[in-house]
Amino acid sequence: MSPFYAMMGYEPRGIPHITEVADSPTTEERLKRLQRAREEAAFALEAAQRVIEKRIKDRTPAFKKDQQVWLDTRHLRLPYATRKLAPKKEGPFKITEVMGRATYRLQLPPQWRIHPVFHAGLLSPYNETEEHGPTYTEPPPDEVDGENSWEFEAILGHKGTASRRRYLVKWKGYPPSENSWEPEDVFLGTGEETLDEYKRAHHLRLLYKYKEKSRLGVVRLGPQDDYACDC
Repeated sequence: MSPFYAMMGYEPRGIPHITEVADSPTTEERLKRLQRAREEAAFALEAAQRVIEKRIKDRTPAFKKDQQVWLDTRHLRLPYATRKLAPKKEGPFKITEVMGRATYRLQLPPQWRIHPVFHAGLLSPYNETEEHGPTYTEPPPDEVDGENSWEFEAILGHKGTASRRRYLVKWKGYPPSENSWEPEDVFLGTGEETLDEYKRAHHLRLLYKYKEKSRLGVVRLGPQDDYACDC
């Protein structure tokens, strides 16, 4: 059936011949043909829609509340120095609410400050793999001078200049979603060597040496490191 027939109820004529006998159906017959053609087109359209819905349903994974899932990061703006440093998936995150057949609310880190509802197409079941494992232990903090202290694993990036510079920290035993921007004072004590190595690798100038916290009543200043630039 051509689109012209579906709209008009008859096929368009070609080049007419003089000897051709004209076939002029009555108005009622033409109306019946047109109605039948449109009914067939509507039936075919509904059948195609059912096929598409079934394909989408078969491809869409079903998750349950409290299930752990990975979140695809392709559309997220996360605090990484470059896109290359950002993992393709973040998590695992717990599903806190099933919003619909294909929409879920996740328990995200508060520092992300993004809407926590995502389509199922961006989620995948949490299975420990070589790329996204092992399972993160999330060890409790150590107590240093009466305060909680977590262990640094790496510094992934920095922003700002001079005394306002902040560093993107990867915490040992925690997933990338828990990475956070921290000031230089956080590296007092156990993190000084990690920060020094990062500064040397990125040619950053140390404008002041680490200070003991003011509540201790002692200020410890070391020699300045004079690097190539203050980026």
